[in-house]
Amino acid sequence: MLLDYRQLSPLLAALDGDGTAPRLDHLKQDLAEVMDAYQQPRYSFVLRRVPDLLVRAQLAAHAHTEDERLAAFRLAALAGQSAAMILTKLGEPDLAWIAAQRGLAAAEQSEDPAVIGSLMRSLIHALHTHGRPLDAMNMTRTAADFLNRRLDSSRPALLSIYGTLLLPGAVAAARAGDRATAKDYPRLARRLHHGKAAHTDRRHHPVPRTRPPHPLIASPEAVGPLPVS
Repeated sequence: MLLDYRQLSPLLAALDGDGTAPRLDHLKQDLAEVMDAYQQPRYSFVLRRVPDLLVRAQLAAHAHTEDERLAAFRLAALAGQSAAMILTKLGEPDLAWIAAQRGLAAAEQSEDPAVIGSLMRSLIHALHTHGRPLDAMNMTRTAADFLNRRLDSSRPALLSIYGTLLLPGAVAAARAGDRATAKDYPRLARRLHHGKAAHTDRRHHPVPRTRPPHPLIASPEAVGPLPVS
């Protein structure tokens, strides 16, 4: 999927297409289906859909302008994350690292801290899978510092990402021999979870009884309002 020649340049992807920028609402729906399939799990479905999703998301990110461009980069980043997830599952840490790097580059262009944090989390997983626990621990510290400066209780996706990246960071810290950090991260994650639950209760939202979908897909504010033409 990462060796598709159309990913070398948006121009190559455009030359193979009909010149029309991919619709963002269609991309968002396709991304949601891929993320849901990964959780079920239906990995063969993910493998079939991710390559085309990566190409179309990259093309959209370079074809749209202004607010639509930011939304397209958010989707391109999450498409990269979906590729990193399935490649990690397949035991391809090198390719997962490349996918996460590309996703983070798109996330930075999106200017969305929740998406940036989510791709940082993907890099933590990739480093951990690659057998680099010290680098994974340091990446967790960098990501936690980045998100800590931007925490906002009105954005549950941001709180979720912050909490969930601490857990692989704790495992990495334990394997790197940093026992203090390995203990601190789970405690911080629990505090974040309780704070998020309290915020949810105050807003009188029902507690889901089934496994929730990916927070950046489930939460409309995380991806942002997408134009529907």
